[in-house]
Amino acid sequence: GDRVTKGEALATVDSTAAQIAVTGAQANADKAKAALAVLTQELSAQEQAQLTQGEAQAAAVVTNAQQALADAQAQADQDAATQASLLSAAEQSLTDTEAQASQDATDAAQQVSAAQAQLSSDEAQAHPDPVKIAADTTAVTTAQDNQANSALQAAQQVHAATANVANAE
Repeated sequence: GDRVTKGEALATVDSTAAQIAVTGAQANADKAKAALAVLTQELSAQEQAQLTQGEAQAAAVVTNAQQALADAQAQADQDAATQASLLSAAEQSLTDTEAQASQDATDAAQQVSAAQAQLSSDEAQAHPDPVKIAADTTAVTTAQDNQANSALQAAQQVHAATANVANAE
């Protein structure tokens, strides 16, 4: 190898890439300082007024939306209470209708039994009266017709009451 003397440069480094990186970093720092200055400078009176007006309008929109939500919730609560009341009334009506239908069926069955008992009693006489037998037979038929009509009406009323409960639900 070559001989070197004290203080003699052994090699040189190309600093171009490093210098470019430093320059770019300095430019970015200057840009950030400028943006910070813009953000921290005082707003003009007009800009401040516009900002304040915008904030007030936004607050009013929020307040109105909150009130609309509260009103909707109150209406929903009232509707739920009304619906619960309607359902309760419909269920009570169904219960009442079923009880009345049961009572009517019992009454009609008793009328048929009484008419049949009267007919049997009159037929068992030693000398049955044909007029009484005819009247008793008519009474049995009428009681049976009434029983069938009563059962039909009861079924219709129970059906209507059941439909009212279903509609209320």
